[in-house]
Amino acid sequence: MEETETVLPAPSAETGEAPDASPLARIEAALARIESACAHRLRAEDALLQRHGALRARVEETLGELDTLIEGSAP
Repeated sequence: MEETETVLPAPSAETGEAPDASPLARIEAALARIESACAHRLRAEDALLQRHGALRARVEETLGELDTLIEGSAP
């Protein structure tokens, strides 16, 4: 008996999955897309938190300098 290779159809442009892919394969592909999106969002959130912290520090420093200037010019 000769073994034949199973050839799946090309992936769909929308989902990246073969149209006749098994339900399990489609679920695994969807899970991989969800995990990828979550990782991307976490990295973006971390970057925003870092930017927020840096901005907060600069604002606090600037307000401190303004307070010093105001105190120095008070009669």
